[in-house]
Amino acid sequence: MSFEVRFYSFSKKENSTAVPSGGTSYQCQIKRDSGIINPTILLNIGLTGAPAGWNYAYIPSFSRYYFIREWINEGPLWSASMQCDVLASYKAAIGGSTLYALRSSYSYDGDIVDALYPCKAEPTYNIIQQNPPFRRTATTGMFVCGIVANSANAGDTTAQIGSLKYYYLDLAGLATLCSYLLNTNNYSGFGLDLNDCSLELQKSLIDPMQYIKSCVWIPANATDLNITLSNQTIYINGWNVPGVHAAPISQITPLGHLEVTIPAHPDAASRGAYMNMPPYTAVYFTVPPYGDFEADAQTLAGETKITLNEYIDVTNGKGILDVFAGSSGSKKTIAHLSAMRGVNIQLSQITTDYIGATSAAVGGVAGAIGAAVFGDIAGAIGSAVGGIANAAKAAAPKVSTMGGGGCFMENFFDWYVVFKFMRPVDDDNSHHGRPLCKNIKISNYPGYLLIQDADIAINATADELQKIRGYLEGGFYYE
Repeated sequence: MSFEVRFYSFSKKENSTAVPSGGTSYQCQIKRDSGIINPTILLNIGLTGAPAGWNYAYIPSFSRYYFIREWINEGPLWSASMQCDVLASYKAAIGGSTLYALRSSYSYDGDIVDALYPCKAEPTYNIIQQNPPFRRTATTGMFVCGIVANSANAGDTTAQIGSLKYYYLDLAGLATLCSYLLNTNNYSGFGLDLNDCSLELQKSLIDPMQYIKSCVWIPANATDLNITLSNQTIYINGWNVPGVHAAPISQITPLGHLEVTIPAHPDAASRGAYMNMPPYTAVYFTVPPYGDFEADAQTLAGETKITLNEYIDVTNGKGILDVFAGSSGSKKTIAHLSAMRGVNIQLSQITTDYIGATSAAVGGVAGAIGAAVFGDIAGAIGSAVGGIANAAKAAAPKVSTMGGGGCFMENFFDWYVVFKFMRPVDDDNSHHGRPLCKNIKISNYPGYLLIQDADIAINATADELQKIRGYLEGGFYYE
């Protein structure tokens, strides 16, 4: 029995559904004991003919395409051993099927991480350098003083006796305040006539600096704080200090605001948005004095900006840093940190307690005289020596200090947001596709496809179904 066989010279991939056109037809015989899936046919083209250029065939009676595995000469005949090309033979049924595609070269979902390709060892960095919301020097920052107030003074109706009232002062204002308090000509208000007393004696009687209970430098100026400094009269327990360049405090937590635009991974446009997520993108912050910390890059997914809001309690210098992505109404928190943003300033006065020294000396002398009268010579000597020691001890200078030390240094450093991008090697979309992960109709997605669970319903033999499934789950080309 003879059958029509069309022969082709056709270039195609083994795992492709491509079919040829044209071809040359011959009537051929099928060898005895030859099957439909892998037939062997006999072709009579004479001794002068050679079918070396034909590598592909179609047998209409079998409705199947075949790869020609080998041509063997048998005298005047040529025999061709063939293997069924199941993808081409069942192309229509495959194309009409709806299957779950893991990868596709035609379309992809850029939010799905593609772990097929390794990354290069050396990352790419995008370093964003920012000035902090508050950056000032000791001469341009502000001083916040907590002062013992006295509402008995005319004009001061807000403070209560013994309570603290806080003021903003610039450097000139603080200098005016301290200069006034340390000026002994201003002590007469206490009902004391100190004109004949030495300066050291006057200061041993009254320590004016004790009424300033706190002094904190904060890295902000009047514009940052939205205030206007003017010459104020500051009421301190017993003194009315005029002409101080200051402003009373009504807001204790000024806000500093900073926004950083999130850069895209260099490969995100070509490979997908997943490049903006770990492990391809890492985000690090260096924010003095709050420290160094890392953001979860997944928190930034779909966002365009990182917001840094800083709040400072000006009465004690404590700062709060709130870092988030998204809007304040639906923010994705990156970090919430606290640190000392201000610097405690020490205000000191050195005094010598001459009154105490005199009392100690007199007491010592009186004790010595009493001991001598009653015959206690040793006691008299001991008491006198003790009196001398007490007088010397009392006469030693005393340092009156207020406030603790701080550090200006960290206010001079920039803030940094560092984006580290790991770069994957070049991909091969045409041969491996990219992640798709959705149910599709195969014919709508030409090119490379990788199918999951290709349990396809086709009118084919068991061996052919197994081969079709193997091709689809191993990756094939719908062409």
